[in-house]
Amino acid sequence: MVFLSFSLVTDLDVPSKSLQSEQQNPPEQVCVLLLDLLAMGIARISGKILPLCYRKRSTLLVGMFLLLSFFSIIVLRNETSYILFEPWFCSNRTEIASDRSCFSNATKTILFYTPMFGSKPWPGTTSTKEYLLKCPTKKCNITYDIYDIGKSDLVIFHARDMPSYVRTKEIQQIHNYRCPQQRLAFLNQESIVNDPDLKNRLSLPEGFFNWTITFKRESDFPYPYGNYVSLPSAKRPARIPDYAAEKNKFVLWAVSNCGRTRDKYVKKLLKYIKVDVYGDCSENFGQDNQCQPSSNCDDIFSSYKFYLAFENSVCTDYITEKFWRTLGWNSVPITLTRDFYTPDVVPPGSFISVQDFPSVKALAEYLLYLDKNDTAYNEYFTWKREFVYTGILGLTHTACDICDALHNECIYSRLFGTIISTILLGMFLLSLFYSIRTLRNETSYPRFEPWLCSNATKVTSNRTCFSNDIKTILFYTPWFNGKPWPRIDSTEEYLSECPTKKCHITYDVYDIGKSDLIIFHAGDMPVHVKSKEILQIHKYRCPQQRMAFLNQESIVNDPDLELLLSLPEGFFNWTITFKRESDFHFPYAHYVPLQSAGRPAEIPDYAAGKTKFVSWAVSRCGRTRDKYVKKLLKYIRVDVYGHCSGNFGQDNRCPRSKNCDDLFSSYKFYLAFENSVCTDYITEKFWRTLGWNSVPITLTRDFYTPDVVPPGSFISVQDFPSVKALAEYLLYLDKNDTAYNEYFTWKKEFAYEQKLRFRYAACDICEALHNECLEPKFYKDIFKNFWNDDFDCKEREEKLLQLIDREEEKKDEKAKALQEFF
Repeated sequence: MVFLSFSLVTDLDVPSKSLQSEQQNPPEQVCVLLLDLLAMGIARISGKILPLCYRKRSTLLVGMFLLLSFFSIIVLRNETSYILFEPWFCSNRTEIASDRSCFSNATKTILFYTPMFGSKPWPGTTSTKEYLLKCPTKKCNITYDIYDIGKSDLVIFHARDMPSYVRTKEIQQIHNYRCPQQRLAFLNQESIVNDPDLKNRLSLPEGFFNWTITFKRESDFPYPYGNYVSLPSAKRPARIPDYAAEKNKFVLWAVSNCGRTRDKYVKKLLKYIKVDVYGDCSENFGQDNQCQPSSNCDDIFSSYKFYLAFENSVCTDYITEKFWRTLGWNSVPITLTRDFYTPDVVPPGSFISVQDFPSVKALAEYLLYLDKNDTAYNEYFTWKREFVYTGILGLTHTACDICDALHNECIYSRLFGTIISTILLGMFLLSLFYSIRTLRNETSYPRFEPWLCSNATKVTSNRTCFSNDIKTILFYTPWFNGKPWPRIDSTEEYLSECPTKKCHITYDVYDIGKSDLIIFHAGDMPVHVKSKEILQIHKYRCPQQRMAFLNQESIVNDPDLELLLSLPEGFFNWTITFKRESDFHFPYAHYVPLQSAGRPAEIPDYAAGKTKFVSWAVSRCGRTRDKYVKKLLKYIRVDVYGHCSGNFGQDNRCPRSKNCDDLFSSYKFYLAFENSVCTDYITEKFWRTLGWNSVPITLTRDFYTPDVVPPGSFISVQDFPSVKALAEYLLYLDKNDTAYNEYFTWKKEFAYEQKLRFRYAACDICEALHNECLEPKFYKDIFKNFWNDDFDCKEREEKLLQLIDREEEKKDEKAKALQEFF
């Protein structure tokens, strides 16, 4: 048929002048075309001359025929072309006697059934002897001949190649003929998200797979891209070289899978710093950097200080090979997550995580800081004193474990068919969830009709300012993604202790037209409020309606708050924050005077109950405070807990619970270091430390005044000329219980009181809403004049850096003086 169509194209004489075609409907035209094609075929075979009318349509007909032929061949191949096996012989497997060794001495055969990314033999597996040379058990034979399946002990399928090289009927055939002792293994180094055809394996028979060989730690045989090992004592370097000296470029990213979430992050990062983007997707970032994979490419990439080793899918345990290659370039990888980059998998303190920074801007500023500070940059290579990166592994390392397991006759098979289906279904549902959420974020927001505004009249001088009406407060956004807000599910109970109780609380955004105050929680605005929604509210709002900006966290800690910069001028009327200049002060907690009758005669010995020294729990890494703690660790012991503990060579964990409080209350001191040193920002950890009857240590002192915190209750870094001086003072207090207990004398007159979230501020707000004499107030540009990290935070951060750097300078001066002396 293909030969016939080719002959028709080459031999038929087609005149240039076209004929007038008859008027026919589409179905008739299709029938005529098919009949024409049949007539031409018959004429060609019989050797007769085709009538002129048929020759006129030959080009169109032949084109259609070729297209249909192509798709027919593809369909036929997928439906009918697969390997046909004869049932193979299975040896009789006997139960292992209790006195018999589990180890078999027979040679085991491993069949690589599919190619690896389209090629056979698999990379690095050309020679069985060479491949298994370093394995404890070497009696394994590798084959690529699929007709060896009957004598194979293990059959490995590479997930990415299965849709292209294995048919469903082939799978059914293998499953029907397999022997009880044969293992079938599912192998994958890439995330399932990255394979568009992996869904085809949902038709796998239940229990088809026995073993898994993947990057996931729970696999039967974990198969990561890279590894690191301890150096023998004799090979450990005396000092780490200056890796910063080798670098003349800043940040690099090579990317070929475009359109992922990571692209959005990089586009924001480019607003603050230069990032050289290489690969197929570079044009999406207005660049055209290309580098073919070669030794020259490695030379180029190794000249950069940082590499964005962003995973193309953030899945459990998935660490991209780019992470390991970056270590090989002696550069610092930057990852999207931290939670599974633990010291048992990657070198401790070897990388930076996006997860450790509250915003894109914060990461950019930290990278700029490291670029100018070689000492701080080289801290990311201290792991090289004890460990060494072994390179990209391939399957060699895992193959030793597999060969060993094949010889262990006591290992029984596991069935994984349903697990694969579960994984696929889970990933599909997860993708669907994020797609729906993204779609909502882009397009879905409440559509309001303009609401009726009452005529607000000017209050006369002889009229009382207090209104007796019920006022409605609308909590427009969730509170950290949750509604109702904590402990605000009942209006009556919530405002029961307020002087003015005539306020009603609602969470229904469609109550906005009748609400007197609309409160927006800053941390939830970027996710739950759209720009068009804000413009709509601003357009319809009534003159007497108040819009309130609420935040307990510093602006530095909110990664998406910059999106709010597009707010209309004068959108907010009131502020409810930790800043004292707010319209309504909203700190984490406060302290109150004790009644005379409740004051204790004497203070107990708080030192007696403490068995540990200094603790710190931290989940936001990469801040200035990290540098301070690393210096402090040179002089005293500090137990670091949380996600960032690995950066300090520790792995202490404590889930947030009562048990965790019990643990921390056994420490004498807690580093209540603010994650951003901004005006009036006192972390909740400060107040928790008072509740543990321990002494908090803060980064600053200037706004920890007696009107806000108990006098004499804390120690400040700012009170010491150096890190060493603070360390020495803490050691002194640890040995002197009398001096330590001085930090609790405030308990003779005061008590720490944990605020019930919003309640205290709510009383003041409800009262203010009833005050008709309050003049209207607008924040013309809230992020310039009230909530600005440039004047609220940066100066204190710089002073802290100067304190840390000053200590380094003193060390350098001392070393220089000693050198000159000798």
